[in-house]
Amino acid sequence: MGLSAGRFFCSLSLAFAATLAGAEPRAPEIVLGWPDSTGAVLVLMHWPDQPRPYEGNDVKLVFYVDEPAEVIERIRERGGRIDREATPHDAVNGAIVGLGRDPDNYVVEVLER
Repeated sequence: MGLSAGRFFCSLSLAFAATLAGAEPRAPEIVLGWPDSTGAVLVLMHWPDQPRPYEGNDVKLVFYVDEPAEVIERIRERGGRIDREATPHDAVNGAIVGLGRDPDNYVVEVLER
């Protein structure tokens, strides 16, 4: 997935907004964050001069959200795979947890805020 597709997926699935686009031509990046706060939550990068596999190897992105089930549904609607529906999980004192994957196969874990 390229930067544009990654931005689109994250913006719609996780309700992120682009806060900054990096100007480094050798490694363009898009900084995403929550619309109502400052700081980066996720930085999408691409190295156009280097072959790099984007296959989600050993990467898990974890986000605290208000409605994990809604986020899991948005991930599904945008072509992501769901590994675990958003349900209570004993390991986090019964908080709602869901696991999905973006189109690059990165694990996206969403936990109830």
